[in-house]
Amino acid sequence: MKNCLRLMTAVLTALILAGCSGGAALPPRRNGLSYMKVSLEERYTVASAMEESDLVILARVGDWLGENAEQTVTYYRAEVLKTFKDKNGEGSEIVLIQDGDSESTVQGYPLFTAGNELLLFLKKASAPDYENAYWMAGSFAAFFDAARDKSGRLYYLDRYGIFGQSVTGCENLFLGTDRTLIEELRAYQEKTDSLAPERQIHYVFSADELERTLSPANNAE
Repeated sequence: MKNCLRLMTAVLTALILAGCSGGAALPPRRNGLSYMKVSLEERYTVASAMEESDLVILARVGDWLGENAEQTVTYYRAEVLKTFKDKNGEGSEIVLIQDGDSESTVQGYPLFTAGNELLLFLKKASAPDYENAYWMAGSFAAFFDAARDKSGRLYYLDRYGIFGQSVTGCENLFLGTDRTLIEELRAYQEKTDSLAPERQIHYVFSADELERTLSPANNAE
């Protein structure tokens, strides 16, 4: 009964927020009232995540679809912008599952919101209400934010400094002395995400360079 009331409250709040946001359904609360305890049993590298994932995509988060309080996960509609690996022949849209809900989130890892652009390494999920649901391999420690500079050039950012450590053959542009690029990337993210200024950045990679490390051989499944 308690979980049902939580879900009803969350849905009502999301509908109100959707009206204020120009139509997109948003999470009722992005930082939970408590923090989840997370233990990373397996720390992925980009190479291992690429190998073990069923779907690797550049995606844009869309509507918040709901949450499962018992499993402490949240569901979103996500638009596929670019595909690097696809074992199941998914189309232009999937359901994305993120650890955490409006009551409990990982510290420093708020719920996504409409407009977030992400490079995701995903595994097929069993979700009764969704046929094309995927969960994030490695959770918060194995994905990249995506952002563009003023010219429209795409970059991938690691906010936690874990996943980026495994990247080889790519220059970490965050270490450069010219901070103009970083300011432009932050400004791009802040257009759609009010919490973007709170993010740390540890690695910034050119999309052209990083995408070359996503081996085409992994797509030939």
